[in-house]
Amino acid sequence: MAIWARVKTEEQFRSVVESNALFADCIIVDYDLAQNEKVLQTIAQIREEGNAARSNQKDFDGARKFYYQLPDVLRNPKAEKLLAPAKNFDGVVIKNLDELGMIVSADLTEDFEIIGDAFLYAYNKPALELYRSFVPAMKFILSDELKKEELSQLMKAEPAENFILKVYGHQAVMITAQCLNKNYGRCWKQKNAANKLQNPVIRFTDETGEDFYSASHCKECYSVIYKGEPTCILSKAEEKYENLLFDFTIETGKETARILKDRKGLAYNGGHYDKGIE
Repeated sequence: MAIWARVKTEEQFRSVVESNALFADCIIVDYDLAQNEKVLQTIAQIREEGNAARSNQKDFDGARKFYYQLPDVLRNPKAEKLLAPAKNFDGVVIKNLDELGMIVSADLTEDFEIIGDAFLYAYNKPALELYRSFVPAMKFILSDELKKEELSQLMKAEPAENFILKVYGHQAVMITAQCLNKNYGRCWKQKNAANKLQNPVIRFTDETGEDFYSASHCKECYSVIYKGEPTCILSKAEEKYENLLFDFTIETGKETARILKDRKGLAYNGGHYDKGIE
């Protein structure tokens, strides 16, 4: 079983790579974070140590892998600039069909592992076959919207190693160009570019009293809305899947470390795993 972690901030990244509680075999680094030189230096060091160990021990399989995640919204179609950081990673995570076309056109499918994010429609075998016609060895992060029976059907269609199941994380419910910060006159884009600040996160409540978080992505000028309460299905799925993903989005570094340490005792809702979508 492989443990995956997806991180968006340097604090989360440090908590994952330095964790003594849980070893993450594969780490997905978000587009914005992949521009951070300190993070890239740490990745290069870990990859170098892993390659050295692998050359000394033929059966060594403990080296971490790192994946470069492309943005949710492809506003800058210049493939050369957008894909430049990929050289520092073992693979690329794509978020939409435009990015699939980009990596195919750039001939990256031979040199990198390609992972399809849960935003891609991959709910059945015909959909999987469509993607495989472009990238035969493509893996997929399974959608939050699939219930356990639907997940089981996919497992029967293809080997379990082709799928990654998110077992912890805040569910993304919307991607929008309507940035809450910008709407209220607090645009951080120029400030972030000048000072290399972390993208802002705002907590808000809807008319029913349910909490949500709006995470801005200032470089590409869009926001992602997340549910306020995270989902956790680790206890239900741990023994059934080969790749388990801890998806960190709005968590602080300390919260990330706590979740990795207390993962067995996390008491959050189970999302759609049992009941599906009504």
